[in-house]
Amino acid sequence: MSRVHLPSHVVSHHDPLAIVVRQGWDTFRHSEWIWPLTGAWSIMNALQMGAWQVLGPLYAKDTFGATGWGVALSMRALGVFLGSLFMWRLRISYPLRTAMMAAAIMGLPMIVLGQGLSLSYLLGSVLMAGFGASVSDVLWNTTLQQRMPSEVLSRIMAFDDLGAYMLIPVGEIVAIPCANRWGLHPVEMVAGVAFMMTALTPLCLRQIRRMTVSAES
Repeated sequence: MSRVHLPSHVVSHHDPLAIVVRQGWDTFRHSEWIWPLTGAWSIMNALQMGAWQVLGPLYAKDTFGATGWGVALSMRALGVFLGSLFMWRLRISYPLRTAMMAAAIMGLPMIVLGQGLSLSYLLGSVLMAGFGASVSDVLWNTTLQQRMPSEVLSRIMAFDDLGAYMLIPVGEIVAIPCANRWGLHPVEMVAGVAFMMTALTPLCLRQIRRMTVSAES
C-alpha cells in the first residue's frame, strides 16, 4: 500500500442520494460488459457458497475431518497469495477473457468433492482455485478502474457488488435441502460443472472476449 499515492485534495460532490443512485444505475445497465459479468458472478457466488461453504464442511466431517478441511482452506489461501504474486507485474492482453477463464478453475474443488476423491486431490484443486480467484479478482477490478470514469466508479462497483452477492443467501438456504433430496455428491458435481459453465458463458459476448487493456474496446 506504500506505493499507492492519493491526491492531496479530493473533490467531493454533494448531489442528492437519489440522483447519485440513478446516475450509477444508468451507467451500469447501459454497459454491455459489466452487467453480464455481474449476473454470472451472482450465480457463481450462490453455487460456491452453497456447495462449498455449506456442504463442504459436512462432507469433510464424514471423511477427512476438520483438520483436513482446515488444511484445504489454507491451501486455497496459498493459491490466492501465489496468484497475487503472479499478477504483480504481468500484463494481460485480454483481461476479461483471462479473468473468466481463471474464475472457471474455482469450480474444480466442487467437482472433486462430487467425485468423492481423496484429500490430496482436493488440496491440489483448492490451490488452483485460489490462484484462479486471485487472478480473476485482480483483472476484474483493474478493468473496472481503467474503463469506468472515476466520478462514477464507486457507484458502478456498488451495483456490481449488490448484483454479485444478492443470490448468496439463496445458495446457502437451498444447499442442504438439495443434498437431502438428491445426495451430496450429485449436488457437488452439478454445482461445480454449473459454476465452470457460468464462468465461461459471458465469453460468448465479443466485447467481453475481445476487450483489451487499452482505452478503446
